[in-house]
Amino acid sequence: MSKLLYITANPKNDSKLSKGMQIGEVFLEEFKKEQPDVEIEHMHLYSMDIRFVRSPSVS
Repeated sequence: MSKLLYITANPKNDSKLSKGMQIGEVFLEEFKKEQPDVEIEHMHLYSMDIRFVRSPSVS
């Protein structure tokens, strides 16, 4: 089975507030119609607990 990783990185959780997220949702709806066997995993970066990289060598 094929997979699609769909990543969003928008601080707005409500897709109605983001044109980019609205476009992405339309794409996913159409993609599902054309490729119903593809497993889609949605990763919303702002809802994940991701640490910032802090290093003396990174400025």
